[in-house]
Amino acid sequence: MAVSTLDGFNYQTSNTNCCATNSQGKECALIYHYELGKPMRESEAPQILLNPGQSLALRCKANNKKTPVEWFFNNTKLSGLKTLWYASVFKYFSIESVSEHNSGEYVCKSEDGQSKATQVQVQEEDLIEILELNENVRIWEKEKATFCLHVQVLAYPKPQCDWITPIGTKVQSDETHDIWNNHTFKLCNPEPGQYQIQLRADKKLVTKNLSLCVTDTPKFTVLQNLHEVTCMTNSSLPQALSWKICPLPANCTDSAMWKETSGNLQEFPDSGQFCQKNILFFKACSEVHNHNVQCCLTNLDGSYCSEPITVKSCTFMFHMYTYLHDEVLIHLYLTITSHWKVHTMTILCFSLLRLLGLLGHGTDTDVLRAYLCPAGQPHPSTFHPEEKGPLQLLRKTLIRKLCGINQSVCLGCILPFAQ
Repeated sequence: MAVSTLDGFNYQTSNTNCCATNSQGKECALIYHYELGKPMRESEAPQILLNPGQSLALRCKANNKKTPVEWFFNNTKLSGLKTLWYASVFKYFSIESVSEHNSGEYVCKSEDGQSKATQVQVQEEDLIEILELNENVRIWEKEKATFCLHVQVLAYPKPQCDWITPIGTKVQSDETHDIWNNHTFKLCNPEPGQYQIQLRADKKLVTKNLSLCVTDTPKFTVLQNLHEVTCMTNSSLPQALSWKICPLPANCTDSAMWKETSGNLQEFPDSGQFCQKNILFFKACSEVHNHNVQCCLTNLDGSYCSEPITVKSCTFMFHMYTYLHDEVLIHLYLTITSHWKVHTMTILCFSLLRLLGLLGHGTDTDVLRAYLCPAGQPHPSTFHPEEKGPLQLLRKTLIRKLCGINQSVCLGCILPFAQ
């Protein structure tokens, strides 16, 4: 018969780890300590999680040895062991092997009205309960460097946490807080995108999806062509778009002189950043010529407006763009494509083409030819047979130049229209 020896049992006034060793190995159990007459401390467990067959040991201290102290289970008095230490009295209660019917509230009470309580939960299965997790996170760009995704869980036995990043890599999370089966895990300085968190406690696995949107104050670009005023920006999905106009020569410093009209919400293409859209919307030039104009956007973060621009007479703009030299326009195209990132380049290139009146509505295609020749036929807004003179020549010249610069932007169906 194996004989057990008690290892490392010393009197303490806090939780004590009690260990026994025999020929079969070593096993430890915690004696949970509570002290009456003082506020509940972090070291005093408000909840104890156990599996069937484990032991439970409770100790209660009162600083007046003349005051009777007792343990109660669900308001039923328990028998336990009493010890004295100088002016203090200790009352112990223990269960060698717990089962589910031992779950409930255990309260230590003294006759002078002081008490401390803990909730014991005995469960067959492993436990993971998510206490705090924001599944849709939005932060400002300036906060990103110091920001951490985090999850707080109640788990038993001790859990492990992995984060699956937007590019599919698995990152094991370090535990930043562990007190009485409450665990906090963090992932700091994350990139925007969709994440999955995997929490495992022995045989139990829980997964949750969450997203991180990193946003910033929208930066607007407002351009005017022959037919319309174009507003461009990157933003999270807008809730409202609008235009503000102030007629000239009115005093536009007076907010009462500005009139706001709604813009049309539509499907906007994704930008290169998660949860950010390429926003492009228009106002007919004839509605705003000889006005100061602002475009505005409202999203989940607030409302924003561009700096005002003055829209000149559309007739004047027609003559100016008609006589621009096509080599200058091609130079602008090459400059944009050489210095801007792909998604920004796409927006600016299409804006330039709209400025020239070459395109009607396209804003986001893989290559220019996919817009100009969908299904092998010229886009109906690409060519306007009724147009005569320099503008028609300019359109054809620009198409020829684009085809010569990069063959991938043209199909054979374009070339006959450019001859």
